[in-house]
Amino acid sequence: MKSYPRSRRVSDQILREASILLDAFLEDQRFGLVSVTEVTLSKDLKYAKIFVSSLSTEDTREELLNYLKDSCKSFRAQLATRLTIKYMPEISFGYDASVERGMKIEAILTEIHAKEDQTDSNPTSDSSPQ
Repeated sequence: MKSYPRSRRVSDQILREASILLDAFLEDQRFGLVSVTEVTLSKDLKYAKIFVSSLSTEDTREELLNYLKDSCKSFRAQLATRLTIKYMPEISFGYDASVERGMKIEAILTEIHAKEDQTDSNPTSDSSPQ
């Protein structure tokens, strides 16, 4: 018996193949590096949402999502030839902003540590001799 459900195995397979296919599919360099971060699948395996991430401007991200949504059928057809499943789910794309959130958190933490280091290197003298 398999250790995890069919929907997980299929979403993992879609993630791997979509990642490979996306590199070839997005020949336009204006989108920069685009990664598939997650694939969610409905319980009946008929619908898949592919989440992508990119280190680009917000305008470019919107353009990327619009491009992927417009070419969804073509991408699905190419993806279907690479998968070994009986039924190819309908796909949609979403943007995963977790990378940007992580970078913002990292910047905030770096700023906090820099302020702490500055405070530690310039201590104020609270105990003055009387």
